[in-house]
Amino acid sequence: MTVIKKKKLIILSEGSDRKDITIHNMLVDKPYRDYDVKCDRTSPLGNPVGLQDDESKRNWACDYYSNWFYTEVLTGHKIGAYNELMELQYLYDKYKRLRLFCWCVPKRCHVETIKRWLENNI
Repeated sequence: MTVIKKKKLIILSEGSDRKDITIHNMLVDKPYRDYDVKCDRTSPLGNPVGLQDDESKRNWACDYYSNWFYTEVLTGHKIGAYNELMELQYLYDKYKRLRLFCWCVPKRCHVETIKRWLENNI
């Protein structure tokens, strides 16, 4: 596999199994492309628990989300979130890339769970 680095842009040669799924901070960048998706708390895939301005709860909140995602979303118990996840798969199939948006990155973020699942399942 050939990797070419250009100012933070990584281009992988054809045949790579790496998925083009990235996480972006909405303080820095705004979703405007057809393959851009908000995954913050206003989204069906948003974390149902927040930090309440307590940064010490970040790991707990992300771990909670991971458990919630695998026990509630993927089982279909949270149909809105499940449907949104299926929409992400559709968008990836159509555009071969996704940009997921939240407010946390570069700090640990619940969207890492979504990204990891997508990379392993599409």
